[in-house]
Amino acid sequence: MITYADKKFGIIAIILAILIAFSRLYLFVHFPSDVLAAIILGVIIGLFAIFAFNFVTHIIKRKLNK
Repeated sequence: MITYADKKFGIIAIILAILIAFSRLYLFVHFPSDVLAAIILGVIIGLFAIFAFNFVTHIIKRKLNK
């Protein structure tokens, strides 16, 4: 979601997320399956949020043009 809004800041956020995920594994705080599930869930929720945002803005623009 951050990458969709601001590409430069999104790249930094992705790098930070990768480092945090690696630290969780390195320190044995989480299992690899936990980290993988969180990554997948985060991507799915982010894509859904982008889709919902585009859908709502499309409807608003269509109503304003009438």
